[in-house]
Amino acid sequence: MRSMGLFGKFFIAFAIWTVAFLSLASYAGSKAYEQDPTLIKKIEDNYNVRVHIGGISKVDAGWEEIKDTWNFAPPVKKVSFKSVNATVSFKRGSGPDLLISASGRLDKNKAPRLLQTEVKGEELIIQQPENEATNELEVRIEVPASMTKNIEIVTVNGNIVLENTQTEELSIKTVAGDVILKQIAATSIALHSVSADVKAEDISTRKISGKSVSGDLEISTLSPAEVSFTSISGDVKLKLSPSDKLRFSLKSVSGEIHNRHGSNKNGNIGVSVSTTSGDIEIE
Repeated sequence: MRSMGLFGKFFIAFAIWTVAFLSLASYAGSKAYEQDPTLIKKIEDNYNVRVHIGGISKVDAGWEEIKDTWNFAPPVKKVSFKSVNATVSFKRGSGPDLLISASGRLDKNKAPRLLQTEVKGEELIIQQPENEATNELEVRIEVPASMTKNIEIVTVNGNIVLENTQTEELSIKTVAGDVILKQIAATSIALHSVSADVKAEDISTRKISGKSVSGDLEISTLSPAEVSFTSISGDVKLKLSPSDKLRFSLKSVSGEIHNRHGSNKNGNIGVSVSTTSGDIEIE
C-alpha cells in the first residue's frame, strides 16, 4: 500500500479540525440559547439577517408584501398614470366610481403606500413613488365609461394593458414596456414608444397616431380612421376596415411595402406610414 501523501494528511487534519470546531460552536450555541432563548431573535433584529440551518442570510429592511385599494368618485374625468416599472391594466368598470387596486413589495421607510394619488380639479394623478420604494408593482384600474374623457399613461418599462375602455383622448408613452389594447373606443389615440411593441385590436377611433424607434406597431381598426405612424426600424402592420375614402402615403427607405387596399390617393381619410428600415403591411 502506498504511503499517504502530504495533501492526504492535510485533508485528514483539516477534517478533524472542522469537526472539532463545529462541535465547539454547537456546544457554545446551545449554552447561549439556554441562558437567553431570545438570542437568535435579537441577532436577526439587530443585524437585519435571518439565521437558519444553511447559515445566515441578509434580508431587505422595510420591505413588505402589500395589497392596496383606492376609490374615487366624480368629478374625476381625466386619469394620468406615471410609473417606472409598474405593470398597469385599465378596463371599464361596472360601478359609478373609479377603482384602483395595487399589489407589490413596498419599502415603508421610503413611502407609506404603493401609489401616490392626487386629485387636481377633474384630473386624477396616479404615480409610482420615487426612490425605488416599490418593486414588482402591479396596478389595476377600473374606469366608468361616464367618468373619463382623457387617459394619459407614461411608463419606462412597465407593460400596459387596456381592455374594453372608452375615453375621448388616449395617450400612451413608454420606453420599453409593451402595450396591448383591446376593444378601445376613443376620439383620438396617440402612441409613442422607443423599443416597446404595440398591439391594438378592435379599435374604434377617428384618429390614431404613433411614433417608434425600434418597436413594432400592429393595429386593427373597426371603422375607417385617419392614421399617422413613423418608425425607424420597427415594422408597421395595419388591418383597416375596407373603404374607398382612404388615402395612402407609404414610405420606407430599405423595408418592404405591401398594401392590399391598393394605392388610392384620392380619398379624404389619410393613412400615412413612414419608416427607415422597417416593413409596412396594410391589410
